[in-house]
Amino acid sequence: MDPIDISYYPKIYSIFQWVSVPTTFVNLLGLYVIWFGTPKRIGNYKNYMCYLQINAILYDLILVYLIFPICAIPAGGCFSMGVLPKFGITAWVQMSLGFGIMTSFLAAIAIAFFSRQQAILDEGHRLKFSKRTGKLVCILIALHPLYYVVPAGLCILMLNDEQQAHAYHYVTHPIVKNFISQPSYYALEAKMRFITVPAATIYNSVVFYGFIYLIVPSYLQIQSFKVATTSRKTLKMQRRWLNSLLVQTATFYFIYMFPAFCLFDMADHPIVQPWHRVNDRFVHLLWQLSKIPLSMDLANNGGDKRKRSGKDK
Repeated sequence: MDPIDISYYPKIYSIFQWVSVPTTFVNLLGLYVIWFGTPKRIGNYKNYMCYLQINAILYDLILVYLIFPICAIPAGGCFSMGVLPKFGITAWVQMSLGFGIMTSFLAAIAIAFFSRQQAILDEGHRLKFSKRTGKLVCILIALHPLYYVVPAGLCILMLNDEQQAHAYHYVTHPIVKNFISQPSYYALEAKMRFITVPAATIYNSVVFYGFIYLIVPSYLQIQSFKVATTSRKTLKMQRRWLNSLLVQTATFYFIYMFPAFCLFDMADHPIVQPWHRVNDRFVHLLWQLSKIPLSMDLANNGGDKRKRSGKDK
């Protein structure tokens, strides 16, 4: 099979950059609305949502403009088309930065979900934490890229023999030799892949079941709320907040936890195309738009506080 033609990839990258402009604008708009429209009585949630928005902005800027990785699977390598390779930044630094910002973004979504869960659960619920314990959990989630993901990634990258991996990929996967010829291509040798794949699987499993832990009790608690003690408007607002976070979580998994960038034919040869990135931006734009009802609810919540308090009584 002929090597994959990557001559048109720069054009796709240019389209990708233009498509990312409206998503960045929506992120900035959401940050503005959340910061100035959130009532003081839910100030902690305001901080968590601002943290999520800032991570989303950094995520877009770093992965789109600084790195923009193109993966070659199952060869176990990738190369960058962003700004960092032009300044001579090594591939393992780029990969570590990419791992860090991706997991930090994931942590920000988890923290926002956790804060909503704790606000919804009753005081006597077995999953309800004290305020001090809840803040400690949020800190541990936010810092986990620094004490777990990035050190583990650096360890794997430093132990990896990249020259041997390049030679191995060139022989075993000639279809991606145009990838291998790129100066920013980083290859992972087979023995390191044997370690990396189970480690990544365990991490993704922990993240997946962690979100199940956050989602299921929250929705069950909302279903058990009684209209006599909680207004319909409050219940509707809580559901919209959870649905918005759920859309963000599902979209994140849809784009980045599955190898959408790699298709396999009957001979198990990789056909790597960057078009998935453009599709990702469309999904990502819908994802950002899903935040607008959440932001507007936060803004309207302050003005409707007195009206609701009279009805709830």
